[in-house]
Amino acid sequence: MTKIAADLQTIAPGINYKTVSRYTGILERLFAVEAIPPWSGSLKNRANLRRSPKYVLADPSLATAVLRATPPALFADLQTAGFIFEATVLHDLAVTVEALGGSLNHFLDSNGNVIDAILTLPDERWATIEVKLGGGAAEAAALKLPRVSQSIDTTKQPAFMAVFTGTGLTRKFENGVITFPLAALAP
Repeated sequence: MTKIAADLQTIAPGINYKTVSRYTGILERLFAVEAIPPWSGSLKNRANLRRSPKYVLADPSLATAVLRATPPALFADLQTAGFIFEATVLHDLAVTVEALGGSLNHFLDSNGNVIDAILTLPDERWATIEVKLGGGAAEAAALKLPRVSQSIDTTKQPAFMAVFTGTGLTRKFENGVITFPLAALAP
C-alpha cells in the first residue's frame, strides 16, 4: 500500500497508506481487483519472503476500457500491453487452478527473486509460472525459473515450470521449462 501511495503522488498529492488501503478494500469488495496472496513456503537461502499480496484487476478488460486502449495503441505501448496480458494470464490461471481445488500465489523474496505465479494443488503438487508478452523474453525467463524454484524449500520439485507467452510456439528447454502461448491453456 505504501508503494501504491508513492506511485499515486503525481496524480493525488498527499494520498497516504490508509487511504490507499481503504480504496483497495472497496475495490476488492466490488470485485474490481483481486489480491493474489504471497507464497508462504520457506526458503533454503533464508531470504526474507515478501508478505504483501499482489493486486490485479479481476477483469483485465476493465483496464483496456478505462484506458480506451485500441489494438494499435497497445502495440505502441508494449509495457502497458504486458501488464494487461499478465493480468489476463493470472486471471485464467486462478480460474483453472481454483476449479481443481488449488490456489494461485506469487513469489518475491528480499534477494529480488520473483515468480509471477505459483500454482498449488491439494495433493501438494506445485508449479512455477512466468508471464512474458513477447516470445523473445521467454528464453531469459526459462533460464531463471529453475534457479528461483530451487531456492524454495519444499520436499518436492515443481511438477512443471512454464513460461506463458502472448505468441509463439510451444518449446521445451533442456532444463525442463516449457514455454507456450496463452491460447494453448485449455482443460
